[in-house]
Amino acid sequence: MPGGDLLPLYCIECDKSGISAKMMKVMHSRGEGMQVKCVSCGRQYNYATFLKLNPRKEKLALAEKMPPSCIIQQVWVHPEVWSMLQKRFPQTLMTTLCSILTALADPDTVMVEGEYAREMRSLGVERGRDVLSLAKRVKELTREVEEMRIRESALAPLLKALGGAAWIQQSVPSQVSSSVIVDGQRNPELPQIHGHEELVEDPESGMMVPISEFGEMPSLQRPSAPMPSFAGSVNEPRPPFMRRLG
Repeated sequence: MPGGDLLPLYCIECDKSGISAKMMKVMHSRGEGMQVKCVSCGRQYNYATFLKLNPRKEKLALAEKMPPSCIIQQVWVHPEVWSMLQKRFPQTLMTTLCSILTALADPDTVMVEGEYAREMRSLGVERGRDVLSLAKRVKELTREVEEMRIRESALAPLLKALGGAAWIQQSVPSQVSSSVIVDGQRNPELPQIHGHEELVEDPESGMMVPISEFGEMPSLQRPSAPMPSFAGSVNEPRPPFMRRLG
């Protein structure tokens, strides 16, 4: 069996039985595509269909190669840090360190410490391009805020004039309700006369006076000639806080 026919994939059925068996390429037809077969149990699958079954894959051991333009230098590093780096980059540690040192040589490189990087990630900022997009958006918002301040300054005199007109309009009631009780409470639009709410008509003078002062005011002498009545004054309805005595 030629070694080139073996694939870095293991048979699913053999894995269930505890047998480690690889798959091999058997043929390639135009209608059915590439076919693979287990070297142990002989089961055969279509290659695309077999990949959808998520078979176990062989871990490839990659050997790092130093680029011809690089040199070897000793660096200082804590033992625990070196151990963590080896666990994080088991096959690409030297390549990763070479890339990091190259980036550090660029004076425009920005490094973010882990504490701040974790906080940025919680806000949705994970990569350098996200930081750039965020900075551009902040610049746009700053420009928009400045434009709004300019518009506000230009419209301030007009808004002040409109605000004064609206205050005058609100200070003049359009219509005073004649109802004393509104929603179970005294109508706030009714006038307060010296702290008294009810007026009565003096039968002798015809004047409207507070009820508490009715007995204290001296009666005015009724004129010999009757007072002329004005149109609508005799039968004109009175608000509830005014009533006739006598």
